[in-house]
Amino acid sequence: MKDPMDEILQDAPECSMEFTLLNRMGMSIAEIYAVPMTDSDWGVDYLEDEKALEDGDDREILLDAQQCWRYWKLKLVDEYGGESIWEAIDIAQVSEVMVYYDDEGDLCVDFA
Repeated sequence: MKDPMDEILQDAPECSMEFTLLNRMGMSIAEIYAVPMTDSDWGVDYLEDEKALEDGDDREILLDAQQCWRYWKLKLVDEYGGESIWEAIDIAQVSEVMVYYDDEGDLCVDFA
């Protein structure tokens, strides 16, 4: 049986391979990684040659892939080295990703 996480979008020309990351964490994001669910390596840091994404700032992320994979995983590393990972993001349904801490102090992410 085929794993649904291996799905490649057939309408690749219409596939959105970008999103806006909104940092509302109250701290800087030092590194951003986004790769297809099938990848075992996190690849390159999308902030590699730029300074950190400060609290309150937004960044356009243009995903780098050979094919238009439907499901992605996202890893953020904060200014203190803490890592947060979200998996099975349906990239065809996402144009914005907002990360923030809720009133209980839990890190949350909203996909729009």
